[in-house]
Amino acid sequence: MKRIAYFLTITVFIIGITNCNEENSPIATTTTSSSSTTSSCCPFATLSGVGSLPYGVIGDIQNTRVALYISPEDWNLDITYAFTACDASGNYTMGQLVPGMFYMDAWKDNDNDGEWGSTGDYVWVYGSGVYPNYTLDTVKIPGFQITSIDFELFVVP
Repeated sequence: MKRIAYFLTITVFIIGITNCNEENSPIATTTTSSSSTTSSCCPFATLSGVGSLPYGVIGDIQNTRVALYISPEDWNLDITYAFTACDASGNYTMGQLVPGMFYMDAWKDNDNDGEWGSTGDYVWVYGSGVYPNYTLDTVKIPGFQITSIDFELFVVP
């Protein structure tokens, strides 16, 4: 019985040694390739534009929040998909967006009460109509390009 165990142990050892040559090594080999891409964009989308105040309105547009929402329900609950802020000149850019259909608005909480559309706030909604009688509409943001949307804010009386 001891001879059989000894024989099996040596056989397994010999098989193991002969099968562990470099061609059958379990270590993964690394390959490298070099290629160049001429595309200047990515599969993601970019949204940019300029926000402005109505003619004759004196105010500061800097830090006006520009936001995207996935659904009207998210818009009502202020659950943003992505957002950014305007600079002092009204410019804004959102990059690395997944292409799709979104709802969009802009808001500056001038009275710092945390309520969208209260007196003195700047508001804008992508759609039709005028605050407070407006209809949300979807904005299509396709991939591989920059979508530009400019807007003029409304000052809530």
